[in-house]
Amino acid sequence: MKNKLYEIILLFFTASWGLSFLLTKDVLRELSIFNFLGLRFLLAFLCSGVIFFKSMKSLDMKTIKSSILAGSVLFLSFAFQTIGVDYSSASKVAFITGLSVVLVPIFSSMIFKEKLSKSVWLGAILACMGLAMMTIEGMSFKLQLGDLAALIGAVSFAIYMILVEHHTKKVNSINFAVLQLGIVAAMSLIISALSGGIEFPKETSSWVGLSILAIVCTSGAYIAQNILQRYISASKTALIYSTEPIFAGFFGVVIWHETMSTMAIIGAVLIFSGMICTEIMGETVKN
Repeated sequence: MKNKLYEIILLFFTASWGLSFLLTKDVLRELSIFNFLGLRFLLAFLCSGVIFFKSMKSLDMKTIKSSILAGSVLFLSFAFQTIGVDYSSASKVAFITGLSVVLVPIFSSMIFKEKLSKSVWLGAILACMGLAMMTIEGMSFKLQLGDLAALIGAVSFAIYMILVEHHTKKVNSINFAVLQLGIVAAMSLIISALSGGIEFPKETSSWVGLSILAIVCTSGAYIAQNILQRYISASKTALIYSTEPIFAGFFGVVIWHETMSTMAIIGAVLIFSGMICTEIMGETVKN
């Protein structure tokens, strides 16, 4: 029963991630990519640090090392995903990011020497076909900058999920999660400072969006992910995450009035089908 509650909480934060694509696109009208990421994760880090101050006082070197590794991969994931959102539609980037669900078991099998079921391979084929259809322009396959960045981000997110499942069971999960936010903030702000300086939003709407992204979609979501993955497997976590592009597509149509071509819609359905096929029908079998 308690595990079901954990899954519902994770689903709530997954819905907030779906909304985050739209909020990100809105804030990027005023801030540069790394400036935006730096402020988002700095606010999230400060918020989380205050809430879990007592826990953070017991920070140890093992947690720091694990956080640096996972935080660096998380930084790459968000950097490429945000570039994708800036150069493409939020809905499209959300579905491409969803490929990480298909990649998790494939990467896990490579790392942990497990044999993949036919369903996982079928899911991968469906997802690849979907990616191709989402990036077709006219009658030619053309991977735009935003699509390519989102794809690299998806690969990074898959690696990140595996790292979290591996490390969160060995260290204090709260400290592990909070410190990662600080690492992403520091890396983003350094790049922003070196590439033009750090600015603050002037519009109220940008502050509102940035606050929601920092407190709900980042601080709350990533702490929840790192804590709840103690009780939910990486595969089930990935299945819950598979609903993220659905939420993003819904919010994109209702709030941002985004539209998708027929080919892109078919591609989105194929990617989602691949995600479901991989996580519901697929399983890994140890050699």
